[in-house]
Amino acid sequence: MGYDDGTSWEYAEVTVELASWWRPWYCRFWLDVVSPTEGAYNGGVSDTMAAHEFDGRAARRYLEAFVAVLVSDGWEPQPQRGSEWYSYRLAHRVASQGPLRLAARRDGS
Repeated sequence: MGYDDGTSWEYAEVTVELASWWRPWYCRFWLDVVSPTEGAYNGGVSDTMAAHEFDGRAARRYLEAFVAVLVSDGWEPQPQRGSEWYSYRLAHRVASQGPLRLAARRDGS
């Protein structure tokens, strides 16, 4: 981030989970966060989609909606992305009240 004011930052990257509770297969996006105060934690999950939607337009809509919620919750998109098409990187300042966690859907349900 280029700030030199002593502020701590949490950094995060969107990842994907492909899994099954019996059948059918599903996938969803996760926010993997690394915090100087909390260590690693799950910062939130997107809505769940059918696995066959993962490489299509539907997946991109799920991803865009998820990132929009993260940004509205105070996460700042970073210019560089990870190695996958969905690997958005985000950051935010660590507030005195602790890490910023996605208000909705953080329990993975």
